[in-house]
Amino acid sequence: MRFLVLGLIGWLCLGVSTLQAQHKNVDSSIPTYTDGDIQNRLSKIQNNVVTPRFDRVVRSYVNTYTVKKRERTEAMLGRTVMYFPLFEKMLAEEGMPDDLKYLSVVESALDPMATSRSGAVGLWQFMKPTAREQKLKINRYVDERRDPLKATAAAIKYLRKQYKRFGNWELALAAYNGGPGRVNRAIKRGRSRNFWRIRKHLPRETRNYVPAYIAATYILNYYHLHDLVPRYPVADLQLTETVQIYESVDFNKIVEISGTPYEIVKQLNPAYRRRYIPANRKGNNVTLPIEGMRRFREYFRIPDSEASQYIAGGGISAPKVKKARKPSGLRSNYVVENGDNLTLLAQAFRCTETDIMKWNHLTLRSLYPGQRLVIYMKPGQRDKVPVMQDIASVKIAAEENLSAKGTDWEPLTLIVEDTSRKRKKFPSFRWFKRKKQYQMHRIRRGESLLDIARQYEVSLDSLRQLNDFKSDTRLRPGQRIKIKKR
Repeated sequence: MRFLVLGLIGWLCLGVSTLQAQHKNVDSSIPTYTDGDIQNRLSKIQNNVVTPRFDRVVRSYVNTYTVKKRERTEAMLGRTVMYFPLFEKMLAEEGMPDDLKYLSVVESALDPMATSRSGAVGLWQFMKPTAREQKLKINRYVDERRDPLKATAAAIKYLRKQYKRFGNWELALAAYNGGPGRVNRAIKRGRSRNFWRIRKHLPRETRNYVPAYIAATYILNYYHLHDLVPRYPVADLQLTETVQIYESVDFNKIVEISGTPYEIVKQLNPAYRRRYIPANRKGNNVTLPIEGMRRFREYFRIPDSEASQYIAGGGISAPKVKKARKPSGLRSNYVVENGDNLTLLAQAFRCTETDIMKWNHLTLRSLYPGQRLVIYMKPGQRDKVPVMQDIASVKIAAEENLSAKGTDWEPLTLIVEDTSRKRKKFPSFRWFKRKKQYQMHRIRRGESLLDIARQYEVSLDSLRQLNDFKSDTRLRPGQRIKIKKR
C-alpha cells in the first residue's frame, strides 16, 4: 500500500509538471474569447468578396493567428503598411473588390520571399506554369513572382479570369488555390455552383481555402481585440518610390549611388535573384526609400514624373500602368556623331533621355558614331529644334506620316545655340525622298528566272545576285523578287 500511495503521488506530480510544461510558453495575458464572440464579430464585417460565416475551420485559423503564432501574426500586420496601399490602388484601378487584398495574407502572410513546399513563390504564391501563363518572367536573374507590382497585376488578372468563369467569388478563390479543373469536377459531382455544398468534393487544402480567407479578414479587422500589436518595419521600408530602369545595375552600385543600406535595397527589390538588375527593354522595377530614390533619379537622370507616388506613413503605391501606345508626333531620324550623348540629345530635341531609350529600345546609355536614332517631335516643335553647341550639326528628316509611304521630306530650319547663348539661324536644309532603285515582281505560276530576266532586259546573273539566289533555288508562285531599275 505504501508503494501504491507513493506511485500515485509520483504520477500526480508528473501530470502537474506536464501541464506546467504545456502552458509554460502561453502568456496568461492573452485575451480569451468564445465561438459566439467570433461569430458576432464576423456578422458585423461587410465583405464584398465572401459573406463571412463561422465554422470549426475558421475557428482553427483564428486560433492560429491569435494564440499559436502571435509573433508571426504581428509581423504580418506590420507589413500591411508596405503592401495594402499598393493592393488597394491596383484593385481600384481594375474595378475589383478591395477585400481581395486579404487573399495575400492567406497565401504568403505578406512575405514576398515566401516559398511553399509545392514550389509556389511570392506574395501571391504563383506556381511556375501559372506565372509564365500570366507573363511573369522567371530565369536565373529574375523571378517576377516576387515583384510586388508585377505579381499583384498578374494575380488581379488571374482572379478576374476565374470570376468570369465561375460567376461567384467563393468558387473563384477556390480555383485560384486548386485550379479551375478541380473546381469544375467538384461542381459536376456536387451538382451545384454553391461552394459550401461542393466543398466536400474538393481537396482538403482547397476545401479550407475560403474559411482561411474569412479568418484572415477577421484578424485584419479585430486584431486589436486580441492584444496583437503590429510590428511595423522601419521608415525606409514604408516611405518608398518605384521607377523603371532599362540598363543593368547591381545592388552594390545602387547602394553607392543612393546611400541606401544594402539590406534595405535587398528587401525592397526581392525579385532579383543575384542581387543584380539585368538590362530589359521593357524595363525593370526599382524601389528605394524616398531620399535614396532622389539621388538615384539624379544619377540616371530620371524625371520626377516617372517615379511612382508614395503614401506618407502608408507604404508604396503603384505607378499607373498604361498600355503601350505608338508614339505620336513627327517621326525624325538622327545619326549619332562623335561627342554626342543622351543628355545633349534630350536637351536638343526637348524630350527626356528615357524617351529616347524607349523610342529606340536601348538598354544601355552609351551611343556610338553612326548609330541611327528615331526621334518623335510635336507638330509645333519642328520649326525650332535647339541644338547644343557640342553637336556640330543635326541631320533631321521630319516626316508627316509615321508610315512614311509616298511622303516627301520637307525642309527644316535648324537653330544652334552658340557660347554667347544667342541663337543663330542657319539656312534650311532639304532632304528629298530617295528615289527607289528597285521594283518588285511577283512570280507567276510556270514562270522561270530566265523568263523574268528577259522580260526586264537584265542579266540572269545580276538577278540572282540581287536576290541572293543560288543555282538550285526554287521559285514559288506569289514570291516577290527585286528587279533593278534601268
